[in-house]
Amino acid sequence: MTRSTARRSFAAMVAIISAFLWQAPAHADIAGYRVTGTGGLGLKVRSDPYDATSEPITVLADGTAFSATCAVRGRDVFGNNVWHRINSPVQGWIADFYTTTPGFNQYIPGEAECYHRDAARDWAVVHWQDPERYPDQDCTWFASQALWTGQLPRTSTWTDQPAPTVAAIRADALKNALINAGYAEIREVNWDDRTAGGAQLGDLIAYDWAGAPDGVIDHLAIVTSLDSQGAPSVTQHSIARKDRYWSWDPGGNDWIRYTHPGSRVYLIHIVR
Repeated sequence: MTRSTARRSFAAMVAIISAFLWQAPAHADIAGYRVTGTGGLGLKVRSDPYDATSEPITVLADGTAFSATCAVRGRDVFGNNVWHRINSPVQGWIADFYTTTPGFNQYIPGEAECYHRDAARDWAVVHWQDPERYPDQDCTWFASQALWTGQLPRTSTWTDQPAPTVAAIRADALKNALINAGYAEIREVNWDDRTAGGAQLGDLIAYDWAGAPDGVIDHLAIVTSLDSQGAPSVTQHSIARKDRYWSWDPGGNDWIRYTHPGSRVYLIHIVR
């Protein structure tokens, strides 16, 4: 076996093991409701609550029970724009119009607002050239604003009201605040994993690259695009960049693993 083949085999093994270790979102499931009113056609489970052209994941027959985790206001269906993210019997999005939930065009009592990944992404790509509030160390403040725009709720330790807290402006503190609030999970990513651990739009890529790796996050960037094979690009401040390939260093014109020897990288996956 050649050295390059061995590296590819190791990377594949890491990806498989990580997939088994990656935990489900930290939501309390809401059950007790069913699909109804489709006239026998069934309810399409969508991958996107906003895009009418998104391919259905499957179709649920009338009477099918489901478990909802959170909701957003997405595409209008006969005057009802509530969409529930479900994780049973499959994972995806369903229109509230075709359910037995108690209120028309209303969230289920106790149902949380889902993280709006598209809104967070859109804010970042629009504002990436904004002046930096904290020159040369604005990456976390930039990421915080994008996450808040995506409806991730502020907490007592992560807020800008009345003034930014440490977690709103320091990378490692934000990582801790998101995990402690149950908003995110973190795992280390192998530089050979093109998907950065299965990153999604609106997730954060976290870098430990200042000096010798010490487990402290030094830089954050938000995922703003994915290529056809799921490889993410990120948008950031300090230095302001839009859609930088997640493991590439434009300033050094080389891969980060080589421009920052020994550096480590993590996926902060938003689970709310």
